[in-house]
Amino acid sequence: MPNSSDLWNLIERQLQGALTSEEQLKLESLLHESPDRQDAWFSAVDLHLALAKEFGAVDESLPRSTAIVPVFGRNRQAVAASVCAAAVLVCAMLLLGPWSSPDEGHLAGREPAPTSLSSHGIAPATVRLSQIAAAEFADEKTPEVGSALTFGKSFLLRKGQVELSFPAGATAIIKSPAVFTVESADRVRLDLGSCSVHAPEGAEGFEVVGPRTRVVDLGTRFSMEVNEIGVAEVQVLEGAARMTPVDRPNQGALLKAGAAGQHAATGELQSSRFDGQRYQHGLPDRVVKYEAARHPQGQGVRDLESVTVQRGGRAYRYAASELIGVEVTHFRSDANISNVVWDVQVPADPLEVLAGDVALNTGLVNFGRGPKAAGTGTAISDRAGLGIHFREPIVNDIGADLVLFEIHAAIYPPEGDFFRIGPMAPTDGQKSVLIKQYDLGWTSADTKVIAPFQLSRYKRLPASISDLKTGEYQSAQLTVSLPYRALVVGIDLSEMGLAPGDQISDFFIEDAGDDESVLDPVFIGGLPPMSRSQTRQPGN
Repeated sequence: MPNSSDLWNLIERQLQGALTSEEQLKLESLLHESPDRQDAWFSAVDLHLALAKEFGAVDESLPRSTAIVPVFGRNRQAVAASVCAAAVLVCAMLLLGPWSSPDEGHLAGREPAPTSLSSHGIAPATVRLSQIAAAEFADEKTPEVGSALTFGKSFLLRKGQVELSFPAGATAIIKSPAVFTVESADRVRLDLGSCSVHAPEGAEGFEVVGPRTRVVDLGTRFSMEVNEIGVAEVQVLEGAARMTPVDRPNQGALLKAGAAGQHAATGELQSSRFDGQRYQHGLPDRVVKYEAARHPQGQGVRDLESVTVQRGGRAYRYAASELIGVEVTHFRSDANISNVVWDVQVPADPLEVLAGDVALNTGLVNFGRGPKAAGTGTAISDRAGLGIHFREPIVNDIGADLVLFEIHAAIYPPEGDFFRIGPMAPTDGQKSVLIKQYDLGWTSADTKVIAPFQLSRYKRLPASISDLKTGEYQSAQLTVSLPYRALVVGIDLSEMGLAPGDQISDFFIEDAGDDESVLDPVFIGGLPPMSRSQTRQPGN
């Protein structure tokens, strides 16, 4: 009985158009004998076609599948008899494909002939982006959660973290900065960065391949870190893994739980200090997503409906009505006189655009910051910023304890507007924190475009709440035409120095003053304590 490498050598030579007549007969015989081999063949062809479609031609330098990919939705009677004949047809299409046709005019307007598994009623196994945490990719928008990842496509993860889910049950958490490629349904290539793998029972054989090192899982949890010169260090937390130099496949060594190692230039395995903390069990607690109702006119979203927050590793969905609301206790602008955002009519009480609704296109904006940074002794009343009081004390619980939404346009830095938030009257050990990263930022596929809004501009800088309410407008209604998105971040009171279980109601918020763009909050809400959250089903 031939081994799997013999079969894959024949398949790869066929996809390259290099099979001899003898090899073609041998491949046809192997495929005829085994439905599993037919699955493997169809998966390889589908991968090759996907790469050709992605890159516009068949690039022989691209990685090819070397593992059998499970296939679902089989219609064995329909395809078994046609496997060998289809092989010849597909190879011709790979070599001649519509992208290199000598008669493009003749093909214009015609539907392309079906050439992938879908034409046989078969769906290939997919690798999906199952979770995202503040992730930003270079040169492209962050894919949506649940997206299928194209085999052979390289990703450069600039910021944040992602989790990949593989068909057999393995998961891989990749932490930025990282360069990775999903090569098949059970293999990922890591050229730079950190990867934590969990391969449960049934997912044995999962591989992580670096520039110099290949790690094959034997049912385990392990981490792999690849540095800028391609050296990989592997830490095995549970089970065992086989670690092999890429260019010396016969020099593999077994690493068991509690062991760590890396390959020397000679290919020899060198022991490293084991550090179990380098393995990442899950993505950090964060705001996972939010839902908002579309504006009646259909242009973007307006009212927040729910927010899903991961707390203690579990995701909970909170309706907007369950979030603890705020009242505005302080407002002072330092330079900008455009401070009230609204969308229906000029508000009789400007404070209500932040404290009285759940709209994501209304709020108090552009208050900036004062001449001195937070914590330098300047009285709150003399500092540019926003003071808020929660209508119910916020409990320092597991994970994020409150959420803040701000609106942001593409002309400003994509990271969003950095800001400081802290207790209005901090006690010993308490402090303000600098927020420099949004859970769902501008590049996230889960941030939503908000409905158009109006902006009110004062004749002079509002230096108090009284000025907001009674100040005279220079322009009461200015239509903002730029598209804005609603960014969101979850804030953990522990970062402000509060102990678990501590409660607090009053906060001071000011822009970080790091650039010309300033904070534009449109909704702030407190999360109910976990004692009121654990009776609900976690959200997805």
